[in-house]
Amino acid sequence: MKSSPNAEEEILLRRAQKYIQELQNIPGIQMVAVVNSLSMYATHKDSDIDIFIITEERMLWLVRVMVTFKFYCLGVWRHGRDIRGNFCLSFFIDTRSMDLKSIAIQNDVYLFYWIYYMKPIIVRNNCYEDFLAKNTWVKLDEEQKKENRKYIIKEEQKVYQRYWRIVDTILRGLLEWKTRRNNKQI
Repeated sequence: MKSSPNAEEEILLRRAQKYIQELQNIPGIQMVAVVNSLSMYATHKDSDIDIFIITEERMLWLVRVMVTFKFYCLGVWRHGRDIRGNFCLSFFIDTRSMDLKSIAIQNDVYLFYWIYYMKPIIVRNNCYEDFLAKNTWVKLDEEQKKENRKYIIKEEQKVYQRYWRIVDTILRGLLEWKTRRNNKQI
């Protein structure tokens, strides 16, 4: 892996910061990070921007809908053939599911590096450190941790209104069946 981004990757990282900043007022977000090829400085000319989002407990569906809607309205949501430089909403979890070892396949080098090179952009309530503490099987040296943290634009303690959890429960009921149906079609 390269130790620093090339000029095109710098542009994509600035784009990531710009648009991820638009998500900072969405209730329930604990961390938004860039993952996959851009975080590893291994992009190609048609690369998208993969993001990983951690939500508060019982807020995943609300956050997922709001992020998708926001990126759709901004015209930066990856869909169809509109991939290059747009956002792939590739992975959402809540704070109860931060230990990713349970989804790792045996000798999963890909997941190891996915976590190792993750670039957090928004971090609330020490979520990045908590995530790393739950995934101690991925040993980050201090230099890499510093490299990953240099893209953070917003780090804070945040309290949200509890009524958003009710909205999340409603959205979960409406959308969970669609997710299951789509998985059966694959």
